[in-house]
Amino acid sequence: MPAPGQYLIAIAVYDGVDLLDVSVPYQPFNCMAPVESQHDPATSPRPVQLDSLDGPAIATGDGMTIVSVLKRTGPS
Repeated sequence: MPAPGQYLIAIAVYDGVDLLDVSVPYQPFNCMAPVESQHDPATSPRPVQLDSLDGPAIATGDGMTIVSVLKRTGPS
């Protein structure tokens, strides 16, 4: 969970998702987190996670299994 005043970058995943729809946004957000805090020490790295309503382990359209960090059960 993010610290107070910090936001969480959540990427929605679901059974049948295209792997590129997950990996393309994940990579730059995840790579920039440590770089951003180097340029502004007051900024802590922003957490990036995968969220799914379909359970913790989902299969992409190509059959690759990926694991989400959080299974949401309803609106938050």
